[in-house]
Amino acid sequence: MTSSCRTRIFGTLALWMATVFGGLLLFGQLSLETFFIFSFIGLLIVMQLFAPVEERPPWWRYLRVAAAVGFVVFGFILYQQITAVL
Repeated sequence: MTSSCRTRIFGTLALWMATVFGGLLLFGQLSLETFFIFSFIGLLIVMQLFAPVEERPPWWRYLRVAAAVGFVVFGFILYQQITAVL
């Protein structure tokens, strides 16, 4: 993968996050939790769409680490929501 592919990945993710921010702002539902959840879903989708077929470049590892950290944060948000209901 060349740097143009890396630029395309981060550009797509930035466009997704800007769209999510605008949509949440438009509908009056903007909060840090909802923005994170939709952005995290976008990260996972972008990672699946642009996943390298052959050899993974070294910077791909950082995306996988970001996804792993995202799952931990998502679990924490889910825990907070469940304990608030109970």
